[in-house]
Amino acid sequence: MIYRKRYIPDENIPLINDEILHQDQNLLITRWKCLKPRDDFASGLSAYYINRNFKISKFLKTDGSLHYYYCDIIKTISADNGDLVFCDLLIDLIVHTDESVEVLDLPDLRKAYDGGLISADDVFMAIEALDELMRTIRDGEFKDLIAALS
Repeated sequence: MIYRKRYIPDENIPLINDEILHQDQNLLITRWKCLKPRDDFASGLSAYYINRNFKISKFLKTDGSLHYYYCDIIKTISADNGDLVFCDLLIDLIVHTDESVEVLDLPDLRKAYDGGLISADDVFMAIEALDELMRTIRDGEFKDLIAALS
């Protein structure tokens, strides 16, 4: 079973409808439909890069075309029973179809830290993962990461 844990808002949701397409020690690929109906997209695929602390999701419109790539900075917790909990470390990044990049929710990271919701180690992990992801995009290597979502 896989779970999505958020700090803001505080929730831990089992992703019971996600279909696991591939799983190994460093990569998990899932196919999913939106938990709540949306007008801008309907479904997608996600690649959890466990050892790199980020998840890249391919958001698809209702007609199956690409809406954008949504990247979450994450921390993975493996439970003794084999369950995986993906903790959302609040920083998000959107890669639009025109290849422009938008960083989201940096103030939420500070809010979570100030509120004692996440540790300093998690803050540093999030910043390092964001930096790695931004360098990957800048260096033209993002296409190698999203190839897993084809």
